[in-house]
Amino acid sequence: MTKQYKDTGTGSAEPDEVSVHDILAVVDQIIELDERRQEALQKEIEQTSGDFVETRDILEKQKEQLQLLDSYLSAETEHLSDLIERTDHLTVEQAVRNRDQAIEKIENHNETLSRFQTEMEALIATVEKNLRQLRSEGTDAELEDSHEHLEAAIAAIQDHNDTVEELDKNLRILGAYIT
Repeated sequence: MTKQYKDTGTGSAEPDEVSVHDILAVVDQIIELDERRQEALQKEIEQTSGDFVETRDILEKQKEQLQLLDSYLSAETEHLSDLIERTDHLTVEQAVRNRDQAIEKIENHNETLSRFQTEMEALIATVEKNLRQLRSEGTDAELEDSHEHLEAAIAAIQDHNDTVEELDKNLRILGAYIT
């Protein structure tokens, strides 16, 4: 599917149509970048160069992906409102049940991914603070533990996966009623 973008009036385009798969691809990219960041940081600490160039580059890429995730979640929230309006008239029991299940799953999907995003942003902020500490104080620096944010982000993804189970089926059934 080709994504359509609309001008938001802020000088940037926002995705007009975003699939759950698009959103999950961004989440996967954020997770992959975090794994690379951890490896780069370890390598740069062992080198004791103190500049952390590779780690900082990866953090910037993570921030970009988190901003993209934010725009995708915003677009999906708008589409959820549209779905609710377009399906408000349904009366067939199966359609209503699938509508309610789909809406609940999409709302939970957005909430859990927003939790993931918040925790990853906190993790990045902690890592950046730690990098500044390492740069100014060296290996004797007292560092904050970012692991709690990583664990919370992972928990949010696990909650998300439980939430969206069978969402595609609900949307396909619902689509058959509204087309």
